[in-house]
Amino acid sequence: MSPRVSGDLRLVKLAPGCKLPVHGHGGSELTLVLDGAVADRTGRYHVGDLQELDEEIEHQPVADKALGCTCLVAAERAPRLKGFRGLVLRLLSRWKHRRKDNPRQTWQNAAPARED
Repeated sequence: MSPRVSGDLRLVKLAPGCKLPVHGHGGSELTLVLDGAVADRTGRYHVGDLQELDEEIEHQPVADKALGCTCLVAAERAPRLKGFRGLVLRLLSRWKHRRKDNPRQTWQNAAPARED
């Protein structure tokens, strides 16, 4: 990949009836359904369908209750997660990235020290 190109590519597999958190996008997103089916407020998508979203759309994909789904998702940027579930996932993601930078860091000392 060129240094000037950035993006987010994910293979997403959802169990039957599973919901992703409500989220928006910092750019366009393309979702190709590889197996099963998925639905959101924009419609229902089956194997081979391609969903195209822009930065103005917020949605909550839900896997088919009987089939589940597997999708390949390509986006200009990582999703902007909403709500309480999104907040928890964002915090865990930040903690995970901090641990990659400093593997000896623990949850208890992950916060920067305050200077009094």
